[in-house]
Amino acid sequence: MASNEFVVPAQYEDLTPAPQVDSKTLNRMALRSYWLQSSFNYETMQSGGWLFA
Repeated sequence: MASNEFVVPAQYEDLTPAPQVDSKTLNRMALRSYWLQSSFNYETMQSGGWLFA
């Protein structure tokens, strides 16, 4: 039987907007993502892909 201990609120308590990400940080995140995804191929699917997960 399911437990009723955890109740999801209808609205978040903290409604302050998150700080904006500047373009330099966003570009670094994109390049890092491309670098990680470049190791995903058929031969190395279980090495780099498993490490990323």
